[in-house]
Amino acid sequence: MCLRRAYTSGYARPPQPHLHQLAWNSRLCVPALSLQMFVAVGLWLVLADLTVAHVVRPRLFSWETLPVFFHSQNISGPWSEAALKQIARYSMATNEKAHAMKLPNGSRQSEEIAGPEACRQIEKENTGTDSFFYLNSLIDWPTNVQLHGLMVKNPSWRLKDISGRDIDAFPGKGIWQYNLTNDRMRAAWVQECVHAVKNGCTGCFVDRAGGNEFPRTWPQTSHTAIAYKRAHLAALRELSEALEPSGGYLINNHLGMAKFANSAMMVEDFAGTEKCIETLQLIASRGLTIQAHAGNLPHGNKCLHGDTNALAAFLIGAGNYSYYHCSIGWQSNAEWPEVNDTWLDWLPEYDFPLGRPLGLAVKTGSVWRRKFASGTHVEFDGNTNKGTIWWMNGVVQSGFPVASGAVANGCQWESLESDFSTFV
Repeated sequence: MCLRRAYTSGYARPPQPHLHQLAWNSRLCVPALSLQMFVAVGLWLVLADLTVAHVVRPRLFSWETLPVFFHSQNISGPWSEAALKQIARYSMATNEKAHAMKLPNGSRQSEEIAGPEACRQIEKENTGTDSFFYLNSLIDWPTNVQLHGLMVKNPSWRLKDISGRDIDAFPGKGIWQYNLTNDRMRAAWVQECVHAVKNGCTGCFVDRAGGNEFPRTWPQTSHTAIAYKRAHLAALRELSEALEPSGGYLINNHLGMAKFANSAMMVEDFAGTEKCIETLQLIASRGLTIQAHAGNLPHGNKCLHGDTNALAAFLIGAGNYSYYHCSIGWQSNAEWPEVNDTWLDWLPEYDFPLGRPLGLAVKTGSVWRRKFASGTHVEFDGNTNKGTIWWMNGVVQSGFPVASGAVANGCQWESLESDFSTFV
């Protein structure tokens, strides 16, 4: 297996927008590895900034401080100037599906207009932040007015249940699902993202991208379910290929397999657990950009200090191009900064010195430990789900023990299978 070294200059902005900042040299060849050795060596390669394939990377990444991302919306209107300046401090920013649909005069606009406009506003801040348009790969949200209009006109574009009726994604709500086995429908879906990128976005955040998604009214092994899964993954591959000339890329929610033209993914249900550490390590070993989103668990999580337990677990498992955020929901308060907002607030922890990892995490008994170049070091106890961070500036951040049952569902939604050959 031959690898090439990739160098990144951190926060420097490239001269051409939407192009990752990599210069290749020094080919390196290593012998075939066992599965266990591959995961371990793969993580080391990621930390050493080596990749096994050419993939699009975010323009901004550094270990100097905690790498963080943004993903929210203001449903009452466009971002304020203060919010835009704050969003532009993050390396990656997604405008969620109903952002700015309401206009100051009381009228409404399509997200196909509002989303790219928000991307252009973020780009004007000139900080190098990559900006993303929200696109669901299963659900026909009416917020995408043009695509939804085509769904209305073309009944064959709507996914059917085993009785031939339109599937209601949320029973009683009348919200359809995309029939991605229809070539024309799939092409229109691809163009939805291509249009957003042509009009200012770096790429698209693709929700429900997990390879395990299929029409659940059909048996999983049925011809219909298998055909749908194939079409679903084909849509992601076709969209990724369509963005390649512009240097754009996708953030696929729940999908952690590089095989399907996947450069980046979100782990939406990240939590302070040993399972999430191991999930993060596995994905990092595949060389993917990762957004680890915490806040769903445990119930009632307030994301104080970014959720110390989840943040410690993230630092234990993170690789190059791993980003973190803890939030309550997916919507920001238009009254910010007069009120707190878990997406827009810039936490002190975001500026604490970190430094490159000095190696992979080491586990002794139930306790994981990892050290960073600045002197910051981290522990996470897999028995108590408690994390502790000793920042180099003297701040000690310690979480509280959490019952395993309260966070057991963390990192459960991701499709991480290494091979979908049964279906594709």
